[in-house]
Amino acid sequence: MPRLTKMAAGQQDGLLEGSPYKTTIVPVQEAPQPQQQSGRSGKRRQYATAIILNIAALAAGTVMGWPSPAGPVLTNATLSPLDNDADGVGEPVSPEHMSWLASVNFLIGLPGTLLFGALADRLGRRVAGLVVAVPYALSWIFIATTDSLLPLYAARLLGGIASGATLVISPLYIAETAEDAHRGALGTFLAVGINSGIFVSFAVSSFTTYRAMPLVLLLLPAVYFLCLLKLPETPVYLVKRGRTAAARHSLAWYRGGAAVDAELETLQAAAKREDSSSDSDTVSFGELFTHRGTRRALIQSLVLLANQQFCGVIAVLNYTEMIFHEAGSSLSPTAAAMIVAALQAVATYLSSFLIDRTGRKTLLIVSNVLMATCLITLGGCFFAQNLGHDISAVGWLPVLAMSLYVVAFAMGLGPVPLVMLSETYSARARSLATAVGIGCQTLCAFVSTKFFLNLQSLLGMHGCLWLFAGCCLAGAAFVALAAIETKGKTLERILAEFHGDLVLPSRTATPDEEAREDDDDDEVFRRNDAPQAP
Repeated sequence: MPRLTKMAAGQQDGLLEGSPYKTTIVPVQEAPQPQQQSGRSGKRRQYATAIILNIAALAAGTVMGWPSPAGPVLTNATLSPLDNDADGVGEPVSPEHMSWLASVNFLIGLPGTLLFGALADRLGRRVAGLVVAVPYALSWIFIATTDSLLPLYAARLLGGIASGATLVISPLYIAETAEDAHRGALGTFLAVGINSGIFVSFAVSSFTTYRAMPLVLLLLPAVYFLCLLKLPETPVYLVKRGRTAAARHSLAWYRGGAAVDAELETLQAAAKREDSSSDSDTVSFGELFTHRGTRRALIQSLVLLANQQFCGVIAVLNYTEMIFHEAGSSLSPTAAAMIVAALQAVATYLSSFLIDRTGRKTLLIVSNVLMATCLITLGGCFFAQNLGHDISAVGWLPVLAMSLYVVAFAMGLGPVPLVMLSETYSARARSLATAVGIGCQTLCAFVSTKFFLNLQSLLGMHGCLWLFAGCCLAGAAFVALAAIETKGKTLERILAEFHGDLVLPSRTATPDEEAREDDDDDEVFRRNDAPQAP
């Protein structure tokens, strides 16, 4: 008989859990069942679905990457296309406004996640996914046509809403259509899509004007919308709505025509089990802090997510061209920025092969130390310039430092905190704890991006980069001294370690142990239910 595993919506086998909404019960087969295995046609359709859904992630990356090429234009009195008083004279954007334009999309991202999560539950994954294309399109239209600052802010807000929505819709759609054998690989598409989108925004800016760039990027939500129209609604959603015939047709399409009766029955049983679940199956916000194990897990998650953002990666990527220009690199700022973005996209893809082969703590420590080294080196270039030294002889050094910096981030500090976020909570606490973690991540991304230029004015570029390096070293120290390794451990063992229970020496979980995880996790949580002192 198939085993039922309860997971939060959008979080299965490595997919980012971006939604704090209703849990989704996803069937996981204990043993291969030939009548349910899809053929090559089904696999191709599942991969095609993941690619289509993550065109939206590509669009989110372009929204994130836009400030880097747009900033030097908007802040230049000669090049600025804005003309608020319509006198024919360009009006540059102040550094303060530019910092808001670069960061406001992160501030609005969390409400976008909540809004579209609710929309996906009410109207369906497909309808919600189609609606995501609208704010993306309006954002680029506003940027391409506006001559004043206020519509530019509106464009960035719309882009932020759409980006937040993508973090919910894309993983959720893939989780509810992919087979277990492919779900882990397809889960990496989101991060690859976002980082590839940053590269696309840099690349498009290299051969277009400020006005033409958003019109080219407008093609992404258009293609996404048209392709998504061809996909069926997810079978999981249709079953939850009681539309059995439509669910059977959808499941057969995603499985390439393979027999789906047994899998459909499993989905129906899962839906009934979910409907019968009571509110007592989840923890309250207060319980996240009153139970020792959950509190320690939450502290670790929040520190790692803060480390992820305060290493300065988003701020650095948003101002890549400005940094290379001021560093005196021998390459053009645009070309150097494209190299950095391309390396990050490739490294993100490669990280999916390392996470399950190397310890989480090892990846985090190496990533943090290497990033700190790169930031110290890059800051040294700026410091030497401030002292009047000519660094043209080592003009390649800033490009090398930035390239290694983003590679180190993409291979460790980028993906690992999110993986550990999904590994350190019982099923009862996972959804709410993840919502808190994503909220913390979004807030930290906003703060680091918004105040980057303010820090630069206060500390100088070298001081700002060295401050980020200090955050990386502090993160490495925390991981080495306080973080708990999760690789190869059952959920029961992880929960016991956070609670402080005596455990046996570490070993890799057996398949039978992994199969019992979701039956054991609630028992462990309840056993540790009484509030205790740290």
